[in-house]
Amino acid sequence: MPIRVKLRILDDKGNLEHEQDCHSWVLQYLQWLTAGFQGYFLSTQIKDITASMRTITSDIPRLDGVTGSNQKGIVVGLGTNANAPADYQLQTLVAHGTGSNQLLHGTTSFIEPVVLSSSSAVTITRQFSNGGTNPVVIGEIGIYAFQGSYTFLFIRDKLDATISIGAGVTKTVQYTIAESN
Repeated sequence: MPIRVKLRILDDKGNLEHEQDCHSWVLQYLQWLTAGFQGYFLSTQIKDITASMRTITSDIPRLDGVTGSNQKGIVVGLGTNANAPADYQLQTLVAHGTGSNQLLHGTTSFIEPVVLSSSSAVTITRQFSNGGTNPVVIGEIGIYAFQGSYTFLFIRDKLDATISIGAGVTKTVQYTIAESN
């Protein structure tokens, strides 16, 4: 049963602007998954986005990011470094705001899982709006998961081509995780 992850960026009218396959689950995700496979409430050490080792339990991590937070959920960055399995944060995280190289972060939400003939999928989505006066050029996108007060990188994708978010423009980022028979 293959699992694939697709990254999509939609323009402010909902039209597909960019799409690429993701091959970028990082070490922290696999460590968390391993802890979960080994038993409920098993503790393990994982590097958080500050490069500090944190003890976590195998509880299900949260991926929902609230409006205004660039520390949880889908996140975007300016970085263009290649993906690496040992990545623990985005290269250059975009802050929430309306200043230079800042974006307004909407809520990370989830589209209910669906079953389509021989596959099933869930989509995680978030809007980013440029309330400033200059374009913001995105080179990387990821997902920050959290448990308690600690945040961990689970996915990091360097975009195949950078995406510019112009002044007054909103883009929607979607990750779709699907399995098929």
